[in-house]
Amino acid sequence: DLRPQERFTVRPSLITQDQFDSWHLAFFFDSRPFVKLESQNNMMLTFFICIVLTVASMQFSKDSNVLVLQPVESMIAKVNAIRDNPLAAMKIADDEFKGEEIKKHRQNAKSPLESALTRY
Repeated sequence: DLRPQERFTVRPSLITQDQFDSWHLAFFFDSRPFVKLESQNNMMLTFFICIVLTVASMQFSKDSNVLVLQPVESMIAKVNAIRDNPLAAMKIADDEFKGEEIKKHRQNAKSPLESALTRY
């Protein structure tokens, strides 16, 4: 009642073909515990791969939102603001310039140790 995957045969290998044809011993072993363990390991591996792929897809989705969608949405918002009020372009440009200056000032205000550590 064993499936072919659940049994294996051991036959003598140091006899001639004539001896083998006339009479020989063959031992059949039940490998069901090993097949069951292998199937459990394969199921765990499949589950692990599913988890890794799920986490990777979530991380990819997050990165694409941060790196692509948010900048595009902010540009659309700026274009809409300029379309509604063309003088708003000056205010938007001034705000961005102030933000860049504040960022430069904060980087210059760091201690020499902090700037050396962030450089590498």
